[in-house]
Amino acid sequence: VTYQAGRGKAGGAVYGAKDAKDPDGERAALKFPLGASEVLALKALYAEDGSPLAAGLPRLLQLGEHYGGHFAAMELLGRPLSDIFRKLEGSVEVRWRALRILGRLLVRRLAAIHSRGYVHCDVQPAN
Repeated sequence: VTYQAGRGKAGGAVYGAKDAKDPDGERAALKFPLGASEVLALKALYAEDGSPLAAGLPRLLQLGEHYGGHFAAMELLGRPLSDIFRKLEGSVEVRWRALRILGRLLVRRLAAIHSRGYVHCDVQPAN
């Protein structure tokens, strides 16, 4: 675990992480602990190999248990939106164009989740 990215309303935290066996390898988003309903939702959204069953979702790298709690390690998609919002520079037109692109990406990911019968209940800039 390299840093804590945020904490959800249900008590779970999201961390930035790297594989200790391969420090130069892929970075991941690690969520711990997961509730039982989150584990079921992830199993419904991903194939056995971790590939998403709907377009626009990150790969699931690992789903498991640690000290009696469930965790999920997922492909890290990038910086939190709150960081990106703070760094947007230029005219209002340039910032608005960038925000529209980010908005479309977000809506596509939410649509992918909704297409599988689930609703993301914690949409916020830190996520």
